[in-house]
Amino acid sequence: MKTLSALSIIAAMCLTLSVSQTAQAVQGINVVPVPAQSDVLVSVPFNQDSEGDFTVASVTAGGVTVTGALVAGDYNNGLFYARFTTGAAAGLWTTISANTASELTLVNADVKALVAPGDELTIYPHQTIGTVMQDRLRNISFTAGTQVLLYDNAAAAQNKSTTTTVTFITFPVTTWSGGNGVNTILPPESMFVVRNPGGTTLNFVTYGDVPTHPVSHLIPASATKDILIGTGYPVPTTVGKTNFEGVANRQILTFDNTDGNSNKSSTGTVTYITFPVQVWSGLSGDQTALPPAEGFIFRQNGGAGGVITATSPY
Repeated sequence: MKTLSALSIIAAMCLTLSVSQTAQAVQGINVVPVPAQSDVLVSVPFNQDSEGDFTVASVTAGGVTVTGALVAGDYNNGLFYARFTTGAAAGLWTTISANTASELTLVNADVKALVAPGDELTIYPHQTIGTVMQDRLRNISFTAGTQVLLYDNAAAAQNKSTTTTVTFITFPVTTWSGGNGVNTILPPESMFVVRNPGGTTLNFVTYGDVPTHPVSHLIPASATKDILIGTGYPVPTTVGKTNFEGVANRQILTFDNTDGNSNKSSTGTVTYITFPVQVWSGLSGDQTALPPAEGFIFRQNGGAGGVITATSPY
């Protein structure tokens, strides 16, 4: 039997996905090379197929009621989230922990606090190790010993270390071990590490529905912390389009995923200054490139918080 090369499989996926279009979604694909014996810092800029669109009828103590019928218990496993598409929470998301026939219980109280009746939301399945590292991508995106390392974005700290490690093992069983295994969630717009301990280059492949909704981040006021994120878009964008400016000393730290190193430190820093002019300073300023499906750090050095909505690059 002739074995298809990694590149031929990726090319076939590109052809299939690039022409796959419905009234609901356009699909796309990104590929990030993972050099041997190295880490890459990445994110997943695609959605899975949505479960449907809903309108908030009321805000409750634990979540929201919505117009349109829900099937009670469908979202009780923590593997689904609500993305708000209108209102003060537009672009933000929160995991759903449970549901009745009319109510969604929402995990993130700070997001829920911004929601009002009439706001619209879409329910999506979370991306997980199992949905991203599918078996057909074995020996392309991952092989025995490949690791996915996750950060805790809720922690109020800078220079964070990873907190969860999930490893692909082939003995005594073939599985992803650690965290919640194949159900380990890769949160929207969140950065994580793919570690390739092997001797050949892998290709981290992501694909799915291209986002058409707003992408926002909820920044806490006066915090000194790093938020490790991706752009949320599957095409190149720039620092200027993140809209993180407005507060002195905010920084964006970028990485070089081609350098062949593990345990990477950032290689570039762009800082927002307000004197003598208001501008992003360093690298290429507001035109500094942020590649698709790759991660970066937003560093909050105190000051005002709030909802920051990126400018879509398309």
